[in-house]
Order: sequence, then C-alpha cells, then structure tokens
Amino acid sequence: MHSVSLLALRDRVRVTTDTEGAQRPTDSQLNEMLNGSIRSLFAGLADGASSLLLSVDTATMTAGTTGITLSAAVWQLRSVTVILADGTRRDLDPFQTLERSDILNNDLPEGPWYYRLAGILGGAPQLEMLPSPSADATIEYYFIPTPTILGSDADLLHCLPGWDAWVVYDTTIQVLGAEETDVSVWMGMRDQVWQREIVPATKSRDSFKRKRVVRVRR
Repeated sequence: MHSVSLLALRDRVRVTTDTEGAQRPTDSQLNEMLNGSIRSLFAGLADGASSLLLSVDTATMTAGTTGITLSAAVWQLRSVTVILADGTRRDLDPFQTLERSDILNNDLPEGPWYYRLAGILGGAPQLEMLPSPSADATIEYYFIPTPTILGSDADLLHCLPGWDAWVVYDTTIQVLGAEETDVSVWMGMRDQVWQREIVPATKSRDSFKRKRVVRVRR
C-alpha cells in the first residue's frame, strides 16, 4: 500500500489535462472532482472487493429496545452479529418492511433476530433489530465507511495498485469533458487500469478459499 497526497493528485491531473498555471479549473474545482472520483472508485470496489474496505465496530443493544445508533462513518452495512452474554454468536439476516408483522407476530426475544439499516441520508445510521432482546446484547457489525473527503493539500489517499491512477484518469475525463474534448482515450486508459491493476490486486488479496460446508438459510 502507498499514499498519495491531494496536492500530488491535483498536480498529476493538471499535467494530463495541460492546465498547469491555468486559471481554470481552480484548485477548489479540481479538489471537488478528485473527491468525486474517489467516491466512484470506492463504490466500484465496494461492489466487488468489499473486504478491502471493511471496518468493524460494536454497540450495545439494550434489553427491550429495537434500535441503536451506529458509527456515523457507516456507508454500507455488510453483516451484523449478536454476541450474547455467554459468548454465543448469531449472524443476523436483514428484513424487509413487509416482513415486520410476521417477525413481530412470532416474537422470540431469544432470537432468531433480523436487522435493517436506516438513517443513512440523515447522517445518523440506525440499526433496527427485531424482535427486541430480553437482555442486553453486544452487536458487532462490519461496514464500508464513507470515503474520507480530502480537503487540505497534505491529506492522503491510501492506495492499493492502480487506485491513484484510476482517480487521476477519471478526474481528467471530467476536466476535458467539461471542455467538450474527446475523452475516449482517457476512458480507455482508466478502464485498462481497472482491469490490469485493480482487479488482479484485489483477487490476489482474497484468493484463499476455505474448504467448508456453507449453511443455507431457508
């Protein structure tokens, strides 16, 4: 892994777009474009390589309640586990709105439990768990955090192979596209970086397969 500063990313975009010393785009505009490209990169990685981005946190679900506030950094929730007082762990399945009544009609405070994520757009992610537990329980959840916004020149993008090049090319496409310049070459270069560097590096870090029987839930 290596790190690239916002200043270095911006300078690279200026070189590829031949805007060194130009008044447009401004540094502020380039920063916004770069951050947009970083979000797009993370969205693509989250779709096929989420394990590279995962974080984990815990929270306490109080007995008799059905909701807790999660870390404000939650962008995508990937899994939720209840850890009971005796150390027993139970992985939860998500539920849909139309399943709420069926779950509550079969109220079993000792589980099985189901969860749903809400409140993302409001900046206060909430985890709803049904039915409510009869005793306090620890909730362990794995999530993909919201990409950090690079604001100052020294802020760093931590990269695996190809990440910074993809961001530079994607931002270049935005700059040149705004000038109505043909960006097909840069789109091709961006896509090549994805296929030749990002995808192989992703697979090489998640290539181990444990021989096990997978439990199928009905």
